Amino acid sequence: MIKYFILLINFIGFLLVDLFMGGITATINAPDEAAPGSSFTVEITFNISDLKSIGRFKQDLPIGYTATPVNTLNGTFIFKDQIIKIVWNPTLPPDSIFTISYDILVDQTAEGPLVLGGSFTYVDNKELKTLNLLNKTIIIRSKGAIVNNDQNNQQNINNTVIQNLPTDQIFCYRQIVRDLDGITVHILVNTAGLSKDKFGKVQEKILSGYTATNIESKDAIFSFKDNNIKFLWMTLPSESMFQISYKLTATTPTSEIPDISGTFSYVENEGTKIRTIENREFLDNNML
Repeated sequence: MIKYFILLINFIGFLLVDLFMGGITATINAPDEAAPGSSFTVEITFNISDLKSIGRFKQDLPIGYTATPVNTLNGTFIFKDQIIKIVWNPTLPPDSIFTISYDILVDQTAEGPLVLGGSFTYVDNKELKTLNLLNKTIIIRSKGAIVNNDQNNQQNINNTVIQNLPTDQIFCYRQIVRDLDGITVHILVNTAGLSKDKFGKVQEKILSGYTATNIESKDAIFSFKDNNIKFLWMTLPSESMFQISYKLTATTPTSEIPDISGTFSYVENEGTKIRTIENREFLDNNML
């Protein structure tokens, strides 16, 4: 009974929103995934009822993405300062339901979630109104990226760490350990108070002459390409502090420890933040 009551309340809510906006709707249709360096088509379907008005669709794109028109139904397409605008002046298309489309080109270095939103502005009864579209999320990831689900390949998941760490701060530390099988790189991430339903990425750059294989990813998408090691989370692990690790194998025997540089990227206050990964010993020596 309660379930049906909740459904009724939601249905009434949709009716009220629809009534308030005069029956005007706009929805985004786009693929769920795309690869870096590729392009995909976005379609926006409008239901404007019997509206006769000027109109403008606007959508922001992050840096690294570009847009080109496909079919704008006589609307003027503008892409400038990472903003897509399609303007109909003096009037919107004549059909009550119509669909426009444009292509988005993904930068070669892009990775993670791309959130497409937007707004539709029009005039109704001499009043300027704006409809905000529901977001559509596209996951950008390389075709070769894999998720580590091999339980037999997980080692030292619960390595003991030293206690004197600033657990109330966001940090990312790296400790490199040489053993008989090669070099193991341990990375300790502390997310402190970050929201766990957000994107996160650890990226490391190594010199040529090494290959990298995943040991522990904490359910991240692991990839190794062009000397770049990446751990990508659509949502961060539930633990505030966690470890990931990978193994480096030299293509030719060497006793040197390679130079490694890296960053931890995350979302905070709706913006992307980047922290440099610091070299620091954090593992209990008794566990090595």
